[in-house]
This record gives sequence, C-alpha cells and structure tokens, in this order.
Amino acid sequence: MRIINIHSRHINAPATQIWPLLLTLGSTNDLVWPHEDWPRMKLDRPMQAGAVGGHGPIHYRVSICEPSQQIRFEFIQGSVGFHEVILRDTANGCLLTHTIDTRPELGFFFKWHFIIRFMHDAVIEDLFDKLQAHIEPLPKRSRWTAYVKLLRTLAGGSTQSRLLA
Repeated sequence: MRIINIHSRHINAPATQIWPLLLTLGSTNDLVWPHEDWPRMKLDRPMQAGAVGGHGPIHYRVSICEPSQQIRFEFIQGSVGFHEVILRDTANGCLLTHTIDTRPELGFFFKWHFIIRFMHDAVIEDLFDKLQAHIEPLPKRSRWTAYVKLLRTLAGGSTQSRLLA
C-alpha cells in the first residue's frame, strides 16, 4: 500500500530567495515551521544531508539537500519512503512543492487515512503560509477544517486562530 500526497504553492520570489528560509527548518532559529501550533521540527545539526530529526512521532534523515532545488527526508521508522520539498523557478517566482511518497507499515497506513493525513495537510499549508509571509503579504491565510480542529481538541491542542511569528 502506497501513500502519495502533494501540496504546491506559487510564491512571488525566486528559489534563491526562498532557499535560505528553508535551511532554517529544524533549527533553533526556524523561520518557517509552524511550531506555534504544531510539534516542533528538530534536526540534530543544520540542514544538510545526514541530518537526523523529526516532528512529533515522525522521524527522518535528510538524504538530499540540493541548494535552491530540493530537500529530501527519508523516513527512518514506520515507513519506507520520503517526503521532500522541491523548488522550481517560474517566469514570475517559484513553485514550491511538498511530496510524500511512502509505503508505510499497515498500522500507519490506517492512521494516515483517518487521522494523520488531515493534520499533515494543515501543517504543510501552515508552513507554506509562514514561508510566503516572509516574502510577500498573504492574501488569505489557510484555514483548518472542522475535522482538524476536532482532532486537535481530542489530542489536547488548541483550535484558536494562529498568529504568524
């Protein structure tokens, strides 16, 4: 059983302007991970191939860190596969794409379809919002679905509006 999940966002800046923000992911000076509302992403060293870390119960290793192009995180437990961020310059900015491509263990597969996918989608859209806000005014903030709010409540998290840091 395979899981593929893709999110994309166009940002009005070249990849070379977005890249330095992505390099802060998992650091103590993380500028784009939405840690105000979600478990903090942590890496054991600066963003580079070989860095190990995760967020919440998800653990991974950076396997590719290609400047202004791609960061790939290989899962190191519970799943065989990766999630990655790819930057592609366009005529008027950059297309930022986050992809998960994995073959999880059976238990994770069911958790993904009923719980994790919805939370993941919200985290990625919050990350894209936060990153984009460093570059340009956000026309509209992503909203959590009622189901995400319910899951957060059940997990003991807040459903209050979020403020960008």
